[in-house]
Amino acid sequence: MRAIFFLLILLVVVSCSNEDTNFFSPSNEFIDSNVQFAQIDTFSFSMSTFKLDSVITSLNTKILVGQYTDAYFGKVTCSAFADFVPRTYFINDNAVFDSIVLNMKYSGYHYSDTLVQKIIKVHTLSKEIRFDYNETNFYNTRDYPVLNQIGERSFFPRKSKDSLKITLNADFGADLFYKIRNNQITSIEELPQFFKGIKISPGETEDASIIGFDLSSSFLRFYYSDPDEVGEAKYYDFVYSSSSVKNKYFTQVLGDRTGTVFPEFVNRRTELLPQNANNLTYVQSGVGILTKLAFPNFKEGYQNLERSGTIYKANLKIPLDTNNSSTKHFINDSLQVYLIDQNNNVLRTLQDNAGRNIVARVKRENPELNEVYLTLQVESYLERKLSVVAYQNYSLALIPFDFNSSTTRMLLNSRESAGNKSKLILTYLLYEE
Repeated sequence: MRAIFFLLILLVVVSCSNEDTNFFSPSNEFIDSNVQFAQIDTFSFSMSTFKLDSVITSLNTKILVGQYTDAYFGKVTCSAFADFVPRTYFINDNAVFDSIVLNMKYSGYHYSDTLVQKIIKVHTLSKEIRFDYNETNFYNTRDYPVLNQIGERSFFPRKSKDSLKITLNADFGADLFYKIRNNQITSIEELPQFFKGIKISPGETEDASIIGFDLSSSFLRFYYSDPDEVGEAKYYDFVYSSSSVKNKYFTQVLGDRTGTVFPEFVNRRTELLPQNANNLTYVQSGVGILTKLAFPNFKEGYQNLERSGTIYKANLKIPLDTNNSSTKHFINDSLQVYLIDQNNNVLRTLQDNAGRNIVARVKRENPELNEVYLTLQVESYLERKLSVVAYQNYSLALIPFDFNSSTTRMLLNSRESAGNKSKLILTYLLYEE
């Protein structure tokens, strides 16, 4: 192991980043002692890729619709399932139905090639959206059968636009409209007999982009006229209401990884090693693909150091494979870090000794060489590896912040990469009386 030693009498350590500045105030005993720092960057750790069995996608009222094919991750398909309910169950007896549209408000999220034309299809459901026993959320693996297609539109995504309007089948709209007007539907309990919700999906052969929509500001709008009020435009809305329908929506996210390096993920314990995956590990939101960081022999390795001491800093530096990032496949500026157990079950966020969540941040060095990497402080985790029995079975997982409502992906160089490798830079304190 390579070690660099510094003799210090008084230490003030200031990091390169203002937000990471650390101040060390020595005691009298420290001043009178012989203190050295050792830095090592050859500690062993492992990286791998695994997939969660399912991901909650019924959060924040954001839905995703679209499809694209990725050279590394395969075909990604997002379809949304949602229920809409009337604002009221009263329509004037003289009202005459005219037309119906689905108005979907853009959320601002997009991924992959937005310059390619897209297709959106709308179907009615043949089964009401309901939680299964003991469920409180819907997941990316859920599916519901469809009944009839009631709308379709080809379009180019325009971020400058507020929303996307899709004209729906007039017979479908008239049937619902007159059932409410004629008091055949008078409550939310009666509505599912005639309308169980919709599926919003991309074209089957589409290779374009994923677009996010804000369900809380989207609606079904029935346009109608009243003979007694000539010339006045009127409309009647079905809206999404979480208070009345208890989050009856979700995004189904499917990943077809045929032809990629990924194996068949039987469950979350199935791991893809870098040597079988171009010496890379992978992260992908929505689908549930994560990078795992494990330190199985750290305690033994640390205790066998020629001169051991107290961990001062431990920084993971993980280079990104920037050759496979682009404006259409952009990367996040940070990732969450979670503790996982020996079965790759996600436990909780990784925290420092002050109880603050630890974040893996994207840093950029040498712009000319396009060096981009994740940096992650893990000293609190490694300290617990040395002293807490349960931590011997705990590893770390890198998870995007928008994990439940995006398909953003990232490729990471492993320790097996030929060039710019991942490494753990450990700085520890040697304290001698």
